[in-house]
Amino acid sequence: MSKKPGLSIAKRSLADMASDRLKEAILSAELPAGARLVETDLAEEMGISRGTVRAALSEMKRDGLIDSRPYSSWAVATLDGQTLWEIYTLRASLESGAARLLASQITADDQQAIQKAAKALVDAERSGKNRGEADLAFHALIVERCRNKMLQQSYAKLADKLQWIYANSEAKEPERIDLVEWHKPLISALCSAEADAAARLSFDMCMASLEDDLTAIADIRSKRSIK
Repeated sequence: MSKKPGLSIAKRSLADMASDRLKEAILSAELPAGARLVETDLAEEMGISRGTVRAALSEMKRDGLIDSRPYSSWAVATLDGQTLWEIYTLRASLESGAARLLASQITADDQQAIQKAAKALVDAERSGKNRGEADLAFHALIVERCRNKMLQQSYAKLADKLQWIYANSEAKEPERIDLVEWHKPLISALCSAEADAAARLSFDMCMASLEDDLTAIADIRSKRSIK
């Protein structure tokens, strides 16, 4: 029987699957920022060899989600001020550009998609569940609809880092903002084809979130020093 193109199943190594599991735990804040990771403990928990765990951890280090320490010690990367600043300023540049592009060429179909994403924000706010997912999905939709593939590719590389930040923020300070009220001005600017306003609002929202997270970090450090 000849092999049909496009139907083959890629074989994945144990290290790849371990990397995926670790990434899932980090991006959901199941393993919080700064958490110590012990190779022997992970190997026993995952049912794999220590060498496989080490390969998975090395892969995660390349993604910037894990740090290595002297004497083969590992830890989930920390969300320090510099890391947050780099992620948020890049996000602000990309999202504000996407918002400008989308607003300048908004269609009826785009407006319907935005309203659907806005409804998801309302549902998340009312239920108190999946807030971070709904928030990120709304902003990802703007990028998805901006019709600039290179911008979309750059934003895709940032997606894991944003999920990581959101999970840790929600874990420490759940319901910090009202999702519906927070997004209303941006939704209005987008649907009204106000490109400059949409870009400005998107940029300002990102930078305001950066300030909130920097304040949260300072508060946590202050509490630790008191103890």
